[in-house]
Amino acid sequence: MHFRIGLLLFACGLVSTSAAQAATLQGVVGAVQVNTGSGYRPAAAGSSVAPGTMVMAGPQSSAIILHDNGCQQKVEPGAVVTVATEAQCLQLAGASSTAATGAGATPYLIGGAVIAGGAALAIGLSGGSKDRPASGQ
Repeated sequence: MHFRIGLLLFACGLVSTSAAQAATLQGVVGAVQVNTGSGYRPAAAGSSVAPGTMVMAGPQSSAIILHDNGCQQKVEPGAVVTVATEAQCLQLAGASSTAATGAGATPYLIGGAVIAGGAALAIGLSGGSKDRPASGQ
């Protein structure tokens, strides 16, 4: 019985956990810097940036903050942009073309499959117990 409860809690934990929300800098052109709270430092394409990080593009410089869900934040020349959470990015993007589409929707499909698998596991584990007879004898 305890094994079943532990297994069910483990399955639920898989459903509820998510990777830390990090985004990646892409399309870096020119002088782009990031500040995580201890001053600006140069950034390169492929750098991981967490929500709250400030991204600054110099004159004639730019970058794209690409979130795991496919949402993008543009950093225009001379601008300073705060890296949003994935949810905030989607809200900012609204119905624009930068919202999660195509391959960016993959995490949602995987999440749905994990939830369905967890539900199936819970149903399977909640099946009849052979510990006690149904008649209570």
